[in-house]
Amino acid sequence: MKKILSIISKVILYLFITIIVGTILLLSIFLATNLLTKSNNKPLISIYTIISPSMEPVIKIYDCIIVTRVNDDLELKENDIITFYSDYVDSDGYTITHRVIKKYEEDGKTHYITKGDNNLNQDEGSITIDNIVGKTVMIIPQIGRFEFFFTSIYGWLIIVCIPLVGFIIYHLFRLIRLLRK
Repeated sequence: MKKILSIISKVILYLFITIIVGTILLLSIFLATNLLTKSNNKPLISIYTIISPSMEPVIKIYDCIIVTRVNDDLELKENDIITFYSDYVDSDGYTITHRVIKKYEEDGKTHYITKGDNNLNQDEGSITIDNIVGKTVMIIPQIGRFEFFFTSIYGWLIIVCIPLVGFIIYHLFRLIRLLRK
């Protein structure tokens, strides 16, 4: 029985360490990409979790997208999927990820009309390069479920609290065993 408890506690400990190292790695990548921003405050690479069905079936809820910064209008064309801030839609400061359905020139600026693949109508108004965060280069299916789980109260309990309590109990047993000797 002691051997089984020892193995279980080691597995929990290694799992806990792996989660901490993974979290540190992801935070480091996020910090590094944000440090590589230019004066326009657009990160070189961004990761977003999709929370609406507007781009289904191409991008589903809980899919993560990797977005790279766009510096020039020549980098974008019709049918590209872009992430942007809208001046027309109240999105509470969140970004919107939709497809470019039309690109045109007006007043010396390039304008983009966008639409979600699952939406009946195109987005209201147009956007310019100033509103665009970047272009979608990769879709990672359903990985956002982990993000939402980890940020929930149950996620914190399972990922942080339970392994921490197991770690403390394991070391208390070791300390008691040492004190008995």
